[in-house]
Amino acid sequence: MTPIGVPGSNAKPARLDHGPIPSRKATDLAVQIARGLASAHDRGIVHRDLKPENLFLVADGQIKILDFGLARQTTAAAGSGATQTVAATDPGTVMGTVGYMAPEQVRGLGEETQYPMTSLGSGHVAFLKGPAGQRTIVIASAADGLVTREITSINANDVEGLAGSPDGRTLYYVASRAVWAVSLDGGDARRIREGDGVAVHPEGRYLVVKVNERNGVRLVHVPLDGSPERDVPIPRGISIPLVDSLAPNAVAPDGRVAVRVAPVDSWFWPLGIVDPATGRVTVPGGRTQADHWMPGWTDNGQIVSTFNTALGRIWRFRPVPRR
Repeated sequence: MTPIGVPGSNAKPARLDHGPIPSRKATDLAVQIARGLASAHDRGIVHRDLKPENLFLVADGQIKILDFGLARQTTAAAGSGATQTVAATDPGTVMGTVGYMAPEQVRGLGEETQYPMTSLGSGHVAFLKGPAGQRTIVIASAADGLVTREITSINANDVEGLAGSPDGRTLYYVASRAVWAVSLDGGDARRIREGDGVAVHPEGRYLVVKVNERNGVRLVHVPLDGSPERDVPIPRGISIPLVDSLAPNAVAPDGRVAVRVAPVDSWFWPLGIVDPATGRVTVPGGRTQADHWMPGWTDNGQIVSTFNTALGRIWRFRPVPRR
């Protein structure tokens, strides 16, 4: 790699030489990295070799993403006439650093896969694929990741959340601040209601829709048999972040909903279990000073898995069963 000059000098590798990075600083660095990658993706560039050695922390606290030597151009930068030079590889060639490669990259399936992703309950998953402006929803085998079909009836560029029905025949998605449903057997999408996130009951009886409003977030119980909707009660003084979507498996078989929650004056968003039957919220991991992302239930409704953004690990909780 050719050395580069970083304004302000004193560029150094972002290492843990002095112990763990404080959670708030680690979150700030992660946000910077995500924004840098998003900017590259918007220009049709996939890095393909992101690892600690390619992240440099400079004196002013900014982090720089270096070494685009294995990067790949997926599309021309929108609205730009500039020429961008990136490395090209032959189809089927696997490049990257073992230990930091995404599973689809190891299998040579391409690196354009975008979240969100959802199970279709039939041995398949649905997810967004493609660079910004050219995204599509595809269905792939959960066993080997091979794409089996592409859904072309939906403009996937605006899709922000996916959830599949247990029988694998209906896909629910969030786009343009509304929840939509499309039959995988064919036909046009239909609008269900306003919403900013959607999860499906594991038996397919109803949806839980997240609605962002000026005074906070509502969770709405939406039956699929035409019965009236009703709000899922959230205790006074408890808030749900506006920026979150719902994990497609956020609803347990008994109806409890896994979301991030916090007292209105808190900086942290621990995992919370909202119980519509009692109107209570429990925090199974305690009010730990760590952020949890996209919590969802296992099929048996006994364990919640969530990504801990402060520690970079998957956490699993076993909430106390409803009594």
